[in-house]
Amino acid sequence: MRRLFVLLSILIMTPLPMANAQEPYDNALLGITFEVPAGWEVREEPDVVIAASPDAFAALENGEVPQELVFRIIIGTFNDLNLDSAVDLPTQLARLVPAGVSAPEPVAVNYANGDGWEIEYAIPDSNITSRVGLLALANGRLALVRAFAATDSWETAAADFDSILGSLTFALPENLANPLTNLPDNDGGVLWQYQGTPVTDGFPPVTLGGITYDMFQLMYIAAGHRGILVLDETSGEFINYLGPFFDDDNFVDIATGLDAKLYLANATAGGNNQIMMVNRAGQFENGFGSVGDAPGQFVQGMPRSLAVTRANEVWTISEGHGTEPVNRLYHFDRFGNLLKMIDIATINPELSNIRIDNNWQTSGLYLVGETGGLNFLDADGEALVTNIGTEVFELTTPVDIAIAPNDNIVIATDTRGFLEFAPSGAVVDQFGVTFDPSNGDRFDPGETRLPAGTVVGSTGVMHFAETNPETGFSQVQAFRFAGDGNLALPFRPGSGQGEDVAPAIDPAAGGGDIAYGDVVTANINNQFPSHDWFFEGEAGDRLRITMRDVSPDQTLDTRLVLIDPNLFEIAENDDAGALAPEGFRETDSFIEFEIQAFGFYSIRATRFGGRGDYELTLERISP
Repeated sequence: MRRLFVLLSILIMTPLPMANAQEPYDNALLGITFEVPAGWEVREEPDVVIAASPDAFAALENGEVPQELVFRIIIGTFNDLNLDSAVDLPTQLARLVPAGVSAPEPVAVNYANGDGWEIEYAIPDSNITSRVGLLALANGRLALVRAFAATDSWETAAADFDSILGSLTFALPENLANPLTNLPDNDGGVLWQYQGTPVTDGFPPVTLGGITYDMFQLMYIAAGHRGILVLDETSGEFINYLGPFFDDDNFVDIATGLDAKLYLANATAGGNNQIMMVNRAGQFENGFGSVGDAPGQFVQGMPRSLAVTRANEVWTISEGHGTEPVNRLYHFDRFGNLLKMIDIATINPELSNIRIDNNWQTSGLYLVGETGGLNFLDADGEALVTNIGTEVFELTTPVDIAIAPNDNIVIATDTRGFLEFAPSGAVVDQFGVTFDPSNGDRFDPGETRLPAGTVVGSTGVMHFAETNPETGFSQVQAFRFAGDGNLALPFRPGSGQGEDVAPAIDPAAGGGDIAYGDVVTANINNQFPSHDWFFEGEAGDRLRITMRDVSPDQTLDTRLVLIDPNLFEIAENDDAGALAPEGFRETDSFIEFEIQAFGFYSIRATRFGGRGDYELTLERISP
């Protein structure tokens, strides 16, 4: 009986103003709309909406199982559920099942315009049946949708639930109407730039495409009919060209296998060797693929993109076939044997002009198209979450994709440079200046026109390649989303290494840059209840952060939060208590933490209560 009371009590809210039962329910703050059945009530809290008949609400309030449907939506973040990635949704659903109930296998679903997973289960000895959906929404948000009623009336309740789902829509909330508006875009830096001039010496033309690297700090860039461009990864210094190997080679993408071979997507005008393997010395070793509509064959000019797994297997795309499936996701072994052919329409029928990459740690696949948004697949090519980022890609068009070692996703675009997404699908940073032809034919550092290849190196440094078809100039750049570079950027404050190019901070609001050894002071009040302080950290740095009340009346109860480059909270402290350093009160705050990766971190100086002046210190106590 106690378990039943707990299960019911979590669904009850303090009544707030009710929606008009005769009108569609519209919550612009959460981005939710649905048709409210006649006679129902809707109750709201900041992130929660619950709808039911008065009788169902009365049953809940009396600790009874409602015979009619109770419908509930919670909008939150991935952090709220301790999730790192949108691909974790099926696993998380199983954790939402009450103890003692066997979790059913999650089923992929689409509720209106939200994609995710669903389970349905009955609770033994409680006469309760529930259907729960967990959906990935725009800008890295989540929706937990739950239907709930007595088991002996579930058939009718489930029909009511399906009816509501037919009218349910999710939209971007008012405060997120343009997710790119407040992104930092002037805090990154170019480390090096290689620039190639138009070919005039009789060699085949250079058209740079995909880019990869090896363990020996060499970068390899698909260079169209010219073969493979080789650069020094640390400096961008020209090393060599490899190939071409046949007269009709046209390399558009490239990847490195664990066997140290280079795997090439060859958009050849010929009829064979659409996938080629060469060694690092530039010797052709193997090729497969032919033009045709049979399984494993390619459309003329395909493939345009490929990914290589840890088992040296190849995933690639062929679009525009004359027979079904028209658009195909292929999986080959390293010898060219077709392991699997997947109809892309079964993943996302909106996908077109697709680019593909994979996560070497998880073997998961990522597809992005000019249409169809960002799509996460498992290692077998089964769709996990689709159409992520559509609110962003209404503003700009994806042209390439790369997966970083920290699982972040970098999308090259046609008008907004490079966008960095967290694994949840939230866009967190951008970089790049639109190429300005009035400044000449060459690319300036940070400038980009239409990136054709993107890769994130083992240290987290981004690299991209492209050729301007109008001028013939090619470039490869290495850059960071955050931090100074070695080269001056156009149209930006600062002129290079060591200069402050961080976004301007409103002095009245507090916050800004902080470095190891700094002591800063500021004031927290009701207008500015928290300040963010930014610093650069390296893997292995052990930090000590302190925040203490230094106001005359000692009324500020401080709170510290440490946030990593992916905007995840990785440490926090409200009251230092017994750990308080000498001269600190127990209600002051104190963090010691060892960071695990290079990046730009932030310290959120905020409060549990009160107002006043504070002193914040940042120390590196090792190495």
